[in-house]
Amino acid sequence: MDPSTASSSTGSHGNSAAPASAAGANTALPLSAGGVGDVSGGGGGSIGGTGIGSVGTYSSSHKSSSDIFLSHLPQDERLARVWGKNGTLPKVSTTEELRLELRADLDGSCEENVLFSLCSWAWRGHVEQVLELLQFEEKPFEGEVFRVLRASLLMRLGRQKEATEIVELLQQSRVIAAKVLCAVVAIEWNERSTAVDMLHKLLGQLKQLHCPDPSSPASSTTVLLDTFRKPLLPEAAQAWRQRIMALLVSCYSTSGNYVLALDLCHSALDELGEIEHASDTESLRNAHVPVLLQIGRLRLQMGDFEGARVVLEDLEGDEGLDWNDASAVQVLRGLCDFAEGKMESAKDHFAKLLRQVTGPEAPSEDSANPYVPADMLSAVFAVQEPLAATLANNLALCHLNMCDLDGAIQILEDCIRDNPVRNMHRTLVFNLCTLYDLARSKEQSRQAKLDLQRLAHVLQIGQRFDAQKDLRL
Repeated sequence: MDPSTASSSTGSHGNSAAPASAAGANTALPLSAGGVGDVSGGGGGSIGGTGIGSVGTYSSSHKSSSDIFLSHLPQDERLARVWGKNGTLPKVSTTEELRLELRADLDGSCEENVLFSLCSWAWRGHVEQVLELLQFEEKPFEGEVFRVLRASLLMRLGRQKEATEIVELLQQSRVIAAKVLCAVVAIEWNERSTAVDMLHKLLGQLKQLHCPDPSSPASSTTVLLDTFRKPLLPEAAQAWRQRIMALLVSCYSTSGNYVLALDLCHSALDELGEIEHASDTESLRNAHVPVLLQIGRLRLQMGDFEGARVVLEDLEGDEGLDWNDASAVQVLRGLCDFAEGKMESAKDHFAKLLRQVTGPEAPSEDSANPYVPADMLSAVFAVQEPLAATLANNLALCHLNMCDLDGAIQILEDCIRDNPVRNMHRTLVFNLCTLYDLARSKEQSRQAKLDLQRLAHVLQIGQRFDAQKDLRL
């Protein structure tokens, strides 16, 4: 099955989310069983080689929603029964609701407030509604920043050709979001050497921003700008640095160049020490954490489980981590357990984390956003597979490796029910459809997948799925 990666190395199937998804704070494991291979082509954050044998070894006694897929209920009634909470599907947020929310800001021409609302909606999963508004609203969305936003959202829906047409108009931009987007488009078109050159150049410019070299003064034509065409502040610059470095690591690791990827991470740690010494910005205190997480995942990919454990121990000894970093560290702990074959421990760990993420004490969607106040558009580039979906995929794989195929199905179904608009991520849906093919009859599996397709249509998120590639129809 397809790895639910948090990698920006998006293949023909993988979520084309945005450059920062490469940061991979919430890495998921690859699901593979019964000869079904990885079709995503990506996986800077994945661990390979987890096939578990024949389908005949799985238990199949668990009651699943698919038990009623063949009932003669009308499809919409069946959808409410299977996928709704208490028999009711969630209310659909419409483009008109977003337009009304933005009306005061549009009338006041407050570009910053408009962008914040659009990014917030996109982060909560309403990509289609935001894109529709950007495409059909008139004058308010003509600016460069909204072209960048539109192109990044098109890429998240796998519409690379349309995104490329927009990006071609941004080639000379000095806005860092536009420059990163140009590199991501190059990656999507398999022009990796070009993308690597672009990204290294950007890293050099960001380093010059933090630690200027008096012998090489920066030209005004090369100064990087934030979303609103102002010079980058240190906090925003560091956020982009993490995203760019993660993209480079993904490029190297996807092609098997793990040594280069590790060298880049260790160089970044050394440079971070210089940056933190030269800066008094409190927000840079834990800037090393994403880099260490990258190193830990790379060690796992290389089969160096002991090295990954050393990194994990360093991270778990870190005090003052924010919620996102602390969650990412705990995900790495579960990945280490899984890689070492401690399946029961990994299962319990991912289940506990999933309860924390979806339970009443979980932070709100907005409070968990990785927004950088100085550059809100970076949140869109940070959008990756939702943490709940990542944990559900990992937990499902643990059940799969323990020969509980129906338990794996139940976990993924429950994750969708909890928040279908946000959690119906392409990778999770693909994995669930693959499990249906493994566990159900051909007729039951097809009906289940058709119902998922209808659910996406009802929730107005159908654009994000390809019937053949994502739903296996």
